[in-house]
Amino acid sequence: MMRAPAIRAAALAAAFVGLAAAPARAQLATLSLPGGDSIPAAPRLFAQTAGVVDSLRPVTLALDIGRDPGFTNLVYSASRQGDTATFNLPRLLPANGTYYFRLRGVAASGRQFSEEISPPKSVGPWLTLLSPNGFNNVSVSTLRPTFTWHATRLTGPPGPWVFALSVVNAATGVVEFFTQYLGDTSYTLPADLLQAQTSYTWNVVGRLPNGSPLDSAVAQSNATFVILGAARTTLLYQNFPNPFPTPSSPVTCFWIDLAKSDHVNLGIYDLRGNPVKTIVPAPDQSASLAAGEYGRNLDQGQTGCDPHFEWDGTDAAGRVVPPGVYFVRLRANGKDLVKKIVFLGR
Repeated sequence: MMRAPAIRAAALAAAFVGLAAAPARAQLATLSLPGGDSIPAAPRLFAQTAGVVDSLRPVTLALDIGRDPGFTNLVYSASRQGDTATFNLPRLLPANGTYYFRLRGVAASGRQFSEEISPPKSVGPWLTLLSPNGFNNVSVSTLRPTFTWHATRLTGPPGPWVFALSVVNAATGVVEFFTQYLGDTSYTLPADLLQAQTSYTWNVVGRLPNGSPLDSAVAQSNATFVILGAARTTLLYQNFPNPFPTPSSPVTCFWIDLAKSDHVNLGIYDLRGNPVKTIVPAPDQSASLAAGEYGRNLDQGQTGCDPHFEWDGTDAAGRVVPPGVYFVRLRANGKDLVKKIVFLGR
């Protein structure tokens, strides 16, 4: 028969075995991030603990945001005491970057009991112009164009965005239209404030009234835009792109305006004045053109160029010409107009 002390010892041993066999409860700190690969430039992030025992409290939640997975280059670091925490970034994350997020749970003793490193997230450009915009000149069919742009989404302070729009005469550099305190990402000119047959650029500045003055975004149109209208004079516009070819265009485009109907000659010449290639007339195009605008093509996406008014760097026989300086010459309506072309070769 087992004596009482032996019974107590056996019971204690069984209790210890039972404790060792019981699964330990995980003590975690977790961070909620948006789904997908991207994140707003000024995200609001929520963190919380799970399974933390009272002996660890009060706990501290520490968030680091870095440019590298080793967190040697931090762009944000903050800590909050408590089992839940909300992190509102006071500054925008720099545009066009990839960022890593690390959340650490720290016990009252200073011992770290949890670490979570989330997959990287990307931040795109803060501000992007949409229309009228393109890599080459763009045609607009109204004197009251609508300007549209995109701004990175802000989930809270330091937003919201406030925008200013400027339209600039490309030839003179004069700002011909300006408005500010816009809360939307689209704006239509309220009146016929611009001129037809004039090249313009435009830009948007975005600011954060509740944020740092350094958190401002500026976007400039990639190329000029021209409002179509009745030609008032005969013009030869500067070809675009120039120099050419470029990664976005293997050809250069010519725009011309004719004040009245006439026989037109548009050709390419070398530095010695020798003819290289005739653009107008062409086998499928007469030399006699009515008054109006030529070279534009709104059906060509954002290139803005009619294929009949392009040059691909070849001569009349289809051979590629040497790289160098050439000239395009327009003779019409009693005018003789010339623009310089820079061909980079192929």
